[in-house]
Amino acid sequence: MAKEPALARAVRQLVPGFRPDAYKGQAGKVVTVGGSLEYTGAPYYAAESAIRMGVDLSHVFCTKNAAMAIKGYSPELIVHPLLPCAAEGDDQGAEPMLAWLSRFDAICVGPGLGRDPATQSAVGTLLERARSLGVPTIIDADGLQLVNSNPKIVAGWSNCVLTPNVVELKRLQASLANLGMLKGNEEEMDDTSGPLYLENETLTESSDPLTEEELLVVQIARALDGPTIVRKGRIDLITNGKIVLTCCFPGALKRSGGQGDVLSGCTLAFAAWVHAKKKQSEKTPPTESGEGGEVSHVPPLMLAAWGGCTMTRACANRAFGFRKRSMVAPDLIEHIGEVFEALFEHGIVQMMRPVGLESLKGCL
Repeated sequence: MAKEPALARAVRQLVPGFRPDAYKGQAGKVVTVGGSLEYTGAPYYAAESAIRMGVDLSHVFCTKNAAMAIKGYSPELIVHPLLPCAAEGDDQGAEPMLAWLSRFDAICVGPGLGRDPATQSAVGTLLERARSLGVPTIIDADGLQLVNSNPKIVAGWSNCVLTPNVVELKRLQASLANLGMLKGNEEEMDDTSGPLYLENETLTESSDPLTEEELLVVQIARALDGPTIVRKGRIDLITNGKIVLTCCFPGALKRSGGQGDVLSGCTLAFAAWVHAKKKQSEKTPPTESGEGGEVSHVPPLMLAAWGGCTMTRACANRAFGFRKRSMVAPDLIEHIGEVFEALFEHGIVQMMRPVGLESLKGCL
């Protein structure tokens, strides 16, 4: 469905170059909202993945009982125990978090969030503020539970990415159907033409009918009318209801816990660069280069999602080659730097490349 070299070239254009006059923060400031008593690993994986991708500052908003554990995992992360949790006797609301939001280039909500009522309520308020500020927002894991309970919180929000797995997608489908927001299969394509696929570097209508699985993802994206959906699976499917991209990069034969959090963190970094690039273009309008061909019509946040999927798969492939059955999420994070350079880096000295990474380039 998607010819990946064209997408890879487009994603490379999102990556900030190295400059001797750059200062801390210009390569991205992000926050992961999640982390509870039971789940401290997930927000760490997401936040650490983002900083290993190359963002300058990676924050975590978590509950008080999770803060010390997450601080202990990495000295690179800036951890704030601002997430309220009724079970911990803390119901301070969202205000302490809201004061920070305008500082970030992108937000990830959900890894290790938990389902405490006070937590979910505060995060709902945070999402509304993020939307009003125009900050790209990635929603995963328990953040999707909030969307299931109130899909309208993301309806029409084009600066949002949802990353459900197959099970989470079914829950979202049921929620939309219960609210009457989801059309039946026979109605779905009546009012508009089918989605566009990226083939041979040009967006065209697919000559093949949508499979039932593809149609469901497109239906959900169209029902929400704005967010990009990343359906994680054997092949990752990325769509906003109008354009469909796939990520077929070879991954690992083992599916360890935490890989979805790594994907969220990698996507978070790309999304931050999209936001930074947009802010820069508002100050200095870019010249028309004509690069990218028809791929330039793919929304930048969809490119960010595709880049996140590709990075995660490539890191998993690399980690599995070393660890096999013992592979766990930190093994993926260990390879982010070298894999990123092999796939998406530009404008730096290409010496001292680790042996074996050239083969990754051949997969794009």
